[in-house]
Amino acid sequence: MIKCLLTAAVAPLLLSLPVIGSPSEVEVDEHISLIVAIESVGVEVSFNTKEHCLSGVGGSFVSGFYRGGEEPLLVVCQDKKRGRFDGEIVEATENDLDTIRHEAHHIVQDCSDGEIDGMLVPMFTGEARSRFLSGYSRERQEQVRELYAQHGASDYIITLEVEAFAVAETVSPSSIENAVKRLCQL
Repeated sequence: MIKCLLTAAVAPLLLSLPVIGSPSEVEVDEHISLIVAIESVGVEVSFNTKEHCLSGVGGSFVSGFYRGGEEPLLVVCQDKKRGRFDGEIVEATENDLDTIRHEAHHIVQDCSDGEIDGMLVPMFTGEARSRFLSGYSRERQEQVRELYAQHGASDYIITLEVEAFAVAETVSPSSIENAVKRLCQL
């Protein structure tokens, strides 16, 4: 019930907000539909909460994160709320929408074994991974690898992150929504 109330509150706000600088012209309503699908499979969605958005290393800001397990949670920390996280949803930026797609793909990775249990698995392996990543800049892949390696991430985590960054950049929100609905049904 609370999740339905959150969706009812989020949808009108995000629908009325223009998407800033989105080169793909992705409509905000596609992201709302993705959020509704995420909530429908039992993942709580949180926007701009101090307890989550200031949880980065050393109290730094994060764009968002996904946490699986018993109480799965997707967090979005909007760019325009940096430093003043109070739960209010504001005008969406390209990065905000990218964050939703990226973190939603982590949910898909979590559901690939049939459960939302925090055990993420890459969706693309072997030749399929090579084909998929061929549409994502080699330079960008290396930037992601270096960033996560600098923070001590394992090769496995880096593999998951490169895939999520590539999905966020190259896959539509409606395709990610379809994957959530297909793989994450409780």
